Amino acid sequence: MPALQRDYVARVQTATTARDKIQAYVDGLVALQVRLAPVYLALRDAAGADADSAALWQEISDRRAANMRLFAADLRGTGELRPELTDDAVADIIWSMNGPEYWTLLVHGRGWSAAAVGEHLVDAWQRMFLTATHLEEDR
Repeated sequence: MPALQRDYVARVQTATTARDKIQAYVDGLVALQVRLAPVYLALRDAAGADADSAALWQEISDRRAANMRLFAADLRGTGELRPELTDDAVADIIWSMNGPEYWTLLVHGRGWSAAAVGEHLVDAWQRMFLTATHLEEDR
């Protein structure tokens, strides 16, 4: 299903604060990664030996990157992001930390629960992206 048609994306788009947008995004991400991280990694590994797998892996990677730029722009629209961070930088950080590799390192490599990874991502992204004023407002 295209990202823009997913329920959690609608929740992100209707949320009014960056904190709520991040939480909605991470909630959806956790639900997806539990099921799809192993599939994505299998595809990534197959890409080294199979041209069709490589093409599909590249397509998925490019689509994820484009979706992260949309998410970064949506976050920027709240007026709560640190001004020195570009949308591309925000998107790249989210892209790297929402990948199946990161998920697998924490869940399978270090024994984190899905909930713990979700809490970590919400906390990390809020601390990295929000201005100090907006970070402290909700605490």
